[in-house]
Amino acid sequence: MSSLSERDIKIQKLKNVIENRNKLLREIYTSIRNSTEENRYLKGVVRDYTNYYANMKKKKEKQLEGLIKLEHYIDTILQKNSNNQLSSVLRQAQEDKKEIVREIKKIKREIDDM
Repeated sequence: MSSLSERDIKIQKLKNVIENRNKLLREIYTSIRNSTEENRYLKGVVRDYTNYYANMKKKKEKQLEGLIKLEHYIDTILQKNSNNQLSSVLRQAQEDKKEIVREIKKIKREIDDM
């Protein structure tokens, strides 16, 4: 296997581990939130989890805003040059835009999961 494919496999494994841990944290948060009615000491823990998720959501929303700005910027460049024959730079911009759109969709799903 080439070093790039090995790196991609490692990256995907790390992404899976992070996703599984975030899922576990969401499950723990839900469990603790439901238990607070039974145990007044857990209210502080729930508040901490709530703050954590609120901060994570804000970060994701800012990331989303930045990606949307990049997408619009690339659209503007592509529209201004749509009459010209596409250079390699413009083709790369189109590919970058596709990647940004994929990332926007991913972040929107992450925000919805929070």
